[in-house]
Amino acid sequence: MLIHTEVVDGPLVLRMRRLNAARDQTIGRQILTLPLLAARLAGGFIAPATQEILYPAIRQALEAGGYEDIDKVCQLPGMPGAVLSALRDWWDVEAPASLPDNARLRDFTLLERRVRGALPAGMLSPPDLVRAALERLHFAPKLVGAITIQGVPDVKPV
Repeated sequence: MLIHTEVVDGPLVLRMRRLNAARDQTIGRQILTLPLLAARLAGGFIAPATQEILYPAIRQALEAGGYEDIDKVCQLPGMPGAVLSALRDWWDVEAPASLPDNARLRDFTLLERRVRGALPAGMLSPPDLVRAALERLHFAPKLVGAITIQGVPDVKPV
């Protein structure tokens, strides 16, 4: 049996395509988002870190305190959402190793390290997920077969 993987954008499209495939009694088709495809390649019980998991991890990291610059604003109501948005952008661009040294960037790297450390076992941040998937890329023909990307307007590194 040949496996075919269809990559879609977002949870709603994912559910609808899976429902249609089940109704059509389709065999050998996987319907995944890009992060789920990376997790499939990474293997085992690995899953991408979702907003529902990241948000409490960010809150925990902010409550830990000990920041040079952002301690004054850590407890503000919009801070976890702002950090989540900043982390996603940071992970998307794969920040270079040689950044200017200032208090805010030191705080942000400490915050990111704490968030990654607070993730449950098997739940990976986007950069870690990409790295794990690339290490097992040689399994792709057997795990995912032919891949069709449909309706994905923005392909991020994950």
